[in-house]
Amino acid sequence: MGGRGASSGKYHRGGKVMHYGDEYQTVHEYRNIKFVQVKQGSTSAPMETQTQGRIYATLNAENKIKYITYYRGNGNRRKQIDMDHVHNLGGKKLIPHTHSGYLHDEHGTREPTKREKKMVDRVIKIWKNRNRQ
Repeated sequence: MGGRGASSGKYHRGGKVMHYGDEYQTVHEYRNIKFVQVKQGSTSAPMETQTQGRIYATLNAENKIKYITYYRGNGNRRKQIDMDHVHNLGGKKLIPHTHSGYLHDEHGTREPTKREKKMVDRVIKIWKNRNRQ
């Protein structure tokens, strides 16, 4: 029996009722970083998480990192680093680049901060070394 605010484990997407865990499969996990892949359909980053402090690295069909996603304390997405395509920003071609907000570009797009760049390097290193752990 859950307390107040306990999740039912269901959410709505595209007019359908979905269950947490049915959209993504975990490919690798290291500390607070979980590498996931969409089970079917096109690759998209998780909108929400039920785990405090979780960072998701979403893989495309070729097992390459497509997104690194951060979440607020309430589990809603707060920013996403896109790793797989160029974004033009003020005449500058950025790859990777950061989108802020729950929705993809709700609060703008910018160059990753130094801290975000460190996370990108860390995620890439973990993914490349996943079989050595």
